[in-house]
Amino acid sequence: MFRNQHIPRSTAAGMFGKQRAFKADECAMTGNELIEAVATQQAATKSDVKKIIDAAAWGEEVSIAGFGKFKVNQSAAQVGRIPRTGDPMTIPASRKVGFQPAKALKDKVNS
Repeated sequence: MFRNQHIPRSTAAGMFGKQRAFKADECAMTGNELIEAVATQQAATKSDVKKIIDAAAWGEEVSIAGFGKFKVNQSAAQVGRIPRTGDPMTIPASRKVGFQPAKALKDKVNS
């Protein structure tokens, strides 16, 4: 979703078929709750969902129909500057998780 934000339970529940109004004071969804929700929606076992997450961690693209695609993006090392001193510094290469929502999810969010 958005950077540095948790997925509220009401939002994730809405993604998986249960329509509930968003309440800002609700707790964030835990990893196990997300695994359980995906397993229920996709008629899969929790261990299968965990294997999918592990596959994504190794860099494979994982697609969930009606939800979206997760993939690992590589960012190259680059030179940056320390704001206070202006001295150059090297920002190391890293791997980041990317998400591309499916059209069905976009339509549901925007309706």
